[in-house]
Amino acid sequence: KASEDQTLNLADLLTSEEHFQDELDESYFLVQGRAMMAFHVLMTKCKKNLAPNEELRFPLSLAPEDARRLRAAAKSVALHNLLNEGVVSSAVCLLELCGLETEKLRVDVEAAKRIYTHTMHRQAGPGGEADQERAAAASVIQLFMSFPDTEDASASKAAEAAISSVHLLN
Repeated sequence: KASEDQTLNLADLLTSEEHFQDELDESYFLVQGRAMMAFHVLMTKCKKNLAPNEELRFPLSLAPEDARRLRAAAKSVALHNLLNEGVVSSAVCLLELCGLETEKLRVDVEAAKRIYTHTMHRQAGPGGEADQERAAAASVIQLFMSFPDTEDASASKAAEAAISSVHLLN
């Protein structure tokens, strides 16, 4: 009868090595078009890294590596959903909420859309239209994802990377 009064605490059953980290990242919410929820996840991560008496300040001051990771995630989500304005807008919105530059992402997405549209018009004809659309989208996404991240690099390093990029030489 004493065991009926006790509640089972599952956390007590696990040792410290067995803890499972169950966490959704910003990309999950961006794909759903939920920029504010993605920002909330990011704020929660930033809050965990603060000292005990330190408060979260806005705009968020992200470490350079975190800012690079966030830009890469936003770029990936936006390009993989380039025809979905809501998803692209949420990726841009999250970067703006974090005080990060968005012009490069906006230009890349618009350029990718135009290249995709041009490719689809050029390939119009008989055949598997869905396969052509997937192939065109995949090639455009691969092209833009291969561009180097130039946010933290100097102008000469960015130019060097662009000149030596194989996809630009073909």
